[in-house]
Amino acid sequence: MCSISHRIKLFNPTPLASLNFCRHIANSPDKSLLIKLRRETQVSLTKAREALLASNNDYNKAISWLQTDLLRAGQDKAAKLSQRAASDGLIICAATADRKNGILIELNCETDFVSRSDIFNDLALRIQATSLLLHNDLNVSRANGNMHALDMNTLSHAPLLPKSSDNIHHQDISSSIVKDGLLGVMRKLGENIVLRRGVILNSDIQGGETNQNTSSIIGKYSHGNMSGLGKVASLVQLRFTNPKKIPLSPDIGIFADRIAQHVVGCNPLYLSDVPLNVKEDDEYEINPEDAILNRQTYLFGGGTVSEIVKQEGKKFGFDDAVVSHFVRYECGESI
Repeated sequence: MCSISHRIKLFNPTPLASLNFCRHIANSPDKSLLIKLRRETQVSLTKAREALLASNNDYNKAISWLQTDLLRAGQDKAAKLSQRAASDGLIICAATADRKNGILIELNCETDFVSRSDIFNDLALRIQATSLLLHNDLNVSRANGNMHALDMNTLSHAPLLPKSSDNIHHQDISSSIVKDGLLGVMRKLGENIVLRRGVILNSDIQGGETNQNTSSIIGKYSHGNMSGLGKVASLVQLRFTNPKKIPLSPDIGIFADRIAQHVVGCNPLYLSDVPLNVKEDDEYEINPEDAILNRQTYLFGGGTVSEIVKQEGKKFGFDDAVVSHFVRYECGESI
């Protein structure tokens, strides 16, 4: 009678089978790290597994691997999309808390659908936060007194900060600088995303002995979004003759915002007069009441913009008040 050991072939793995089994274990991502990586980076399961395998289950190395991989993917995508026209998008509008600086930035995409997406809006709000915090460090070229053209190259290499409403938790790991954020959104949405232009309006008074008796404030308005994102936006600077050193109250800021709203709605071309070179061009027939801000009828009634600003200035206790600068951006204009 045969023994059991003769009838049953016991499993006895060969050295090669043992080696393959060990390799399988070594090439499997740690389950807990896989869950954590997906939760904190929002990448796909396949990409998270690939990152952990490439880093031998070292979590920090996996994060670095993902950063490099996502940046490379964004650059490849951007190269394919960069020749496509981007004439839609949003105007980013903001002012510092002290109302001394206002910022307009045009961020373009290809379609209105993408401009309304949460991903695109989140990027715009983060660029807004970056520009507000770092406006003094951004290189600008003086264009017109208190008006400065923003250097888009400098902004694109600035840190991409969390938007102001965030409780600073995890952010898109590809977005360490603004340029990386643009590439990441291009990769996700499949459209060309462009930082087109920007301007800073500064309320500091430039030179002169009379400036000791002068105060200035920035007003802002963005059409369509309370967060400062819209298709059209404006900044204005109001200047007050203020020998009594009256503090600039929040109500004055609200009034300045109403003047900016007028600029958005009525689209003036000039502040106080039509430039001489335009006057001499016979091709242009300009109605001053339509084209000149100070001579336009105020959007909310009561007189011209110049008259209303002076009236409100008197109510606040100032000797005189004027609109000294304005700028208006409309998304996609002149493209």
